[in-house]
Amino acid sequence: REDGSHLREGDEVVIPYLADSLRAIAEDGVATLYGGDLGARIADAVAANGGLLTLRDLAAYEPVVRVPARFEL
Repeated sequence: REDGSHLREGDEVVIPYLADSLRAIAEDGVATLYGGDLGARIADAVAANGGLLTLRDLAAYEPVVRVPARFEL
């Protein structure tokens, strides 16, 4: 919220460019994120804000699939 208070149920959250990013992935596949145009734009934004993530990092990413933790209450 603009006043710094926590969000409440029903508050609208606006994340600029998220819809465009998700649309690009849906239309072009994950390659656009991991080494393509979307990934390049993300890497550029990260670098512009002092971050270290590069397009090469995105292209080299491999997910780690784990068995989810389970327990009974």
